[in-house]
Amino acid sequence: MNEIRALGTLERKMATLHDVQGNAQTTSLLTLGQQLDETRLAKAMTRWLQLNPALMLTLNNQQDAFTEAPAVGQLHELDLAEVAHDKALESLIQAVLNTPLQPQRQLCSVLLIQQQDTAISHIALTCHHALVDGHSLAYLLDQLLHCYHNLTHSERSELAPAIESQLERARGTAATLPSHMGWPVVTQAKPAQRHTRFCRQTIEQDALVALKAIAKHSDSALNTVLTYILTQAIKQVHSTGKLRLLMAISLRQRTSVKSASSALGCLIAVSALDMPGSTNWPTFARQFDQQLAQTIDAELGYVPPMDEQSLLRLRQSADNPSRFGCDFAMTNHGVVQFDTARHGVVVREYANFANRNAGNVGIACHLATSGHRLNCVFTYCEPLMSTAMAQQINALFSRQVSAFIEQYQEIYHEAS
Repeated sequence: MNEIRALGTLERKMATLHDVQGNAQTTSLLTLGQQLDETRLAKAMTRWLQLNPALMLTLNNQQDAFTEAPAVGQLHELDLAEVAHDKALESLIQAVLNTPLQPQRQLCSVLLIQQQDTAISHIALTCHHALVDGHSLAYLLDQLLHCYHNLTHSERSELAPAIESQLERARGTAATLPSHMGWPVVTQAKPAQRHTRFCRQTIEQDALVALKAIAKHSDSALNTVLTYILTQAIKQVHSTGKLRLLMAISLRQRTSVKSASSALGCLIAVSALDMPGSTNWPTFARQFDQQLAQTIDAELGYVPPMDEQSLLRLRQSADNPSRFGCDFAMTNHGVVQFDTARHGVVVREYANFANRNAGNVGIACHLATSGHRLNCVFTYCEPLMSTAMAQQINALFSRQVSAFIEQYQEIYHEAS
């Protein structure tokens, strides 16, 4: 096998931080308004893989390099499953999240799920984090649907270059992040003993419009509003006064050479932010947005070297956590759109899920806007966090959304 290229420093960090016992992958679930033909989708997947040779690569963990992989039979064939109802679908998705990819054998998998009670199909696309970010996942699903509709024409994708070579900002000295005591782990367990679970909810269009209007009126962003609401929800079940957030930041628009929409890669950085202690929304928004801007300017432009000793320390710290490194994490995939006319199928919903069996994050929220609705997926792992506590946070978040809109209804009307 021939080496394609070594992972970039940011990709090496992402791959390593997610690499312990199956946390290296992310799964997007696409819900369609009709049942797909299994034979046709299998043919479409063959064409799709031809257009995306990067998906046929493997990852050499010793040298942190992408390598060419010969065709290996069934490894990249379409997987099939049937479920009878929504509960069975949830159980199946949890099983997918807890089935790690083997990067030395494959970096992606596609599962077609036929749901009997509703006569609809779901496509679950699972990819290794070293290869994709949220934009890449949505692009790949869009392309797969296009291949299903038209097996002869589609756009070929390429592997994006290592992102740090494109960063605009001058290299400097990276500030050391302060140690974080974090959310105490009640029951310690090695990654192999953990089990990823999730709970989810939808913010409907009217509420989403209201939240955006409040954010705009406050000279802030929807992400800041949602971070504030989730912070208030977590504080009700958290015993400490301070919270730390891990936020994924896309670098696709922050590089000197813009990446093509078809370029695959994990072009993101993850920044740790200390949440403002204020419970007042305007104050929180001002302090949080200032901190985020400073983080982007001061930290994301510098990529410290990642030698083998640093990689080893990261793996060891992830393997034996005594406390969470961060209390919660947020990733926003933005607006995900699929062209019904182009694909010949109706997309009903898009949601993203993450494996949580490694790393030291208490609970993570993955956001994606599809069809003018915001899908919120909370992922966590037992026994580090109980399902009861995660469900409580999920319910509190929902109530906090309604309470926030009601509290700032006057601002919302003015902004409208």
